[in-house]
Order: sequence, then structure tokens, then C-alpha cells
Amino acid sequence: MGFLVLLFAAGLIAASLTVWAKAAAKWRRGAPLVAYEPRGPFPAKLLDLFVIAVFYVLTNLAVYVVLYGAATPSDGETPALRDVVVALAATALTNLLTMGLAILWIRGRSGASWADLGFGLDKAADDLRLGLAAFAAVSVPVYVLQGFLSQFVREQHPIIELLLKHREPWLLALSGASAVLVAPLAEEFFFRVLLQGWVESLVAPAEPSPAETPSAAVQEPPIIFGPADPDHPYSPAPSTAEAFEVEPLPVEEGAQLPPAARIRVAGVRWDRAAILFSSAIFALMHLGHGAAPIPLFFLALALGYLYQRTGRLLPSVTVHLCLNACSLAALYLGLAAEVK
Repeated sequence: MGFLVLLFAAGLIAASLTVWAKAAAKWRRGAPLVAYEPRGPFPAKLLDLFVIAVFYVLTNLAVYVVLYGAATPSDGETPALRDVVVALAATALTNLLTMGLAILWIRGRSGASWADLGFGLDKAADDLRLGLAAFAAVSVPVYVLQGFLSQFVREQHPIIELLLKHREPWLLALSGASAVLVAPLAEEFFFRVLLQGWVESLVAPAEPSPAETPSAAVQEPPIIFGPADPDHPYSPAPSTAEAFEVEPLPVEEGAQLPPAARIRVAGVRWDRAAILFSSAIFALMHLGHGAAPIPLFFLALALGYLYQRTGRLLPSVTVHLCLNACSLAALYLGLAAEVK
């Protein structure tokens, strides 16, 4: 078994170096790492995201209470088996229920298609290959960074703490389903489609269809009307034009970038700012898991880039799923070695 693990690690490192070499060659040619594919406007509003967030909190509370009441009493160990299992199951069920409601809610209010919500499968084979290549590229740096940080900060994760004390097969299956199947799909939908998509839409101009794009037209930023000083009604009106810098792009370059790339805020391209913001929130949601937020932030940057370039979830879900599966497999192998 140890030989197979070493063989897998060597193959993953070789694949990572190969993908990075190809990426470097594209960068030297000035070609994008992943071709940009235009998509429709973001189909939700801030009110929709608020409703979804409230539903998530209330559903999580309700599911936790129901499961906690139905669970058998804890055996008194720390962390208590019942508490952690209920929390794990409640989180998985809440993610699935909230994602289902969000899809129905947004589709009902805006008429969005499945493709508008990132679930397009017309290029499934290409997306799987892209996701596997991206996994090979990012997994090695993420694991190296995580290993380095673990020398200074103890790993803390509820699943790890649970499996170190309880190794029943049903518990391994529950943790695997939650971490490998539910979490990648739900988290990519919440953080990439909803959060990152909404942030990008805040100042991004509407994306025209290819037939409506004769040249790299400049989209003016929104204007706020009204006096700057209520006590002086004839004072000049404030405008967001001073806060946003609109950058005209050549037709060739503009065709490779989302509309938000034409707008800069504090010198940062807005399409990149959307990725940075969603990645930071994604990392902060994992506070309390030791040093995990740091490598997860860099992982989320890659996931956000994949979604922004393709407009589909399958590439980023593939990366997320493979990474969680490898981490959980390593944990299982470590537990099995301790038993022997």
C-alpha cells in the first residue's frame, strides 16, 4: 500500500509539473490559460441572495434540532459522537436543501436556465479534463503549503477529530459523502455562482451577444444623481465615475476577457476583485480549522478563475472533489496504518 501511495504522489507531481510547464508556455505567448466563454448576465439580485442566506440559517437550525432530538444519547466522549455526527449530517442536508431552493427561487424569479446557474453540461468531457488538469496543477502547491503550515499550527477539523476517535464503517461513509460529494457541489455553487457572480455583476456592464460587439465599446459606470450636500442643493452631484476607472481594451484582448475586466477599482480589475473577495470569504468560513484558511484561499483563487472563464461549475467541482477525496483517503490510510 505504501508503494502505491508513493507511486500516486510521484504521478501527481509529474502531472503538476507538466501542467505548469504548459501554462508557462501559454503565458510567454500571451495566450490565456483558459479560454474565456461569454455567458449571460447574473440572474439574481441582492434580495435573492438575502432570502437564500436566511433560508440556510433557518434550515440549518431546524435540521440540527430534529436530528439532535432523534439521535441516541452521547457516550460522553469529547468531542461527543452525537454532537459531531449531527452537525455533520445537518450541514450536508442544509447545503442540499438550500441549493435546491436557491435554484428553484432564482429560476422562478428570473427565468434563468440551468446553464445560467453553472450547470451546463454541453462540454462535460472538456470540463472534466480541465478540472483534472487544474487539480494536478494546484493540489501539489496546496498540499506543500498545508504541510509547511502544519508544522506550526495543529490541524483542527471536525471530521478529523471525529474519525480519530470513532472508526465505524458507517461513519467513514457519512464523512466521505459529506466531504467528497455534497461539500464540493454546494460550496462551489454558493461561493462561485452566487457570491462571485453577484460581486462581478455589481459594476460589470451587461455582456452583449457576439453579434452586438462591433468593437471594444466603453461602458460608462453608473451615475448617482442628487446634490452632494443636502444643505446646498445646487452643489454638484456625486458620481461613481471618479471611483471607477473604465479601461478600453483592443478587440482581440477584449474578446478574451469578461466585461468586468474593463473596470478597475483602486487599480484592481473588477473581475479579479470578484475572485479575490469570494476566495477570502471562502477561506474565512474555514476559520477554526487550524491553518487551513491560508491554503484554501489560494485554492479558491484557482476555483474562481475556472468558473469565471467557463461559466460552468464542473471544472471547479472536479478540482474540489478530487482534493477532498485525496485528503480523506490520506486520512483513512493513516487510520488504517495505526490499526495495524
